Amino acid sequence: RRLPRRDAVVAGRPSQCPRRPSPPDPGHVRGDHGEV
Repeated sequence: RRLPRRDAVVAGRPSQCPRRPSPPDPGHVRGDHGEV
């Protein structure tokens, strides 16, 4: 996790991720980071 704001998504706050209002899934966060 390079971005601390993404950690909030992992904590269960999809609101911090305006690009993808999806549930805080590990794959979702990883894909949002572009770290496949």
